[in-house]
Amino acid sequence: MNSQHNKEEEIKNKNSGQNKFVKPTPQEIAEFIKSRQIENVSVDDFYLHYMSNGWKVGKVPMVSWKHTILKWSRDADKRRSA
Repeated sequence: MNSQHNKEEEIKNKNSGQNKFVKPTPQEIAEFIKSRQIENVSVDDFYLHYMSNGWKVGKVPMVSWKHTILKWSRDADKRRSA
């Protein structure tokens, strides 16, 4: 019984760290933007914006900075088309 509890606790501990957000560096942001050929998102604007607000999207902690960049790009395209 005790070994089963230990295994469950070990799995729980391993899984808890899988979704932990890690702040990107400006270099990582630049590499991602370049790899996706995104031209309408500034590395500096993105980095400074989220550094200043604690890497939150609204009041919610950011989960994926890469997806946030993609959303910034899509939103910029929408504004340009309007």
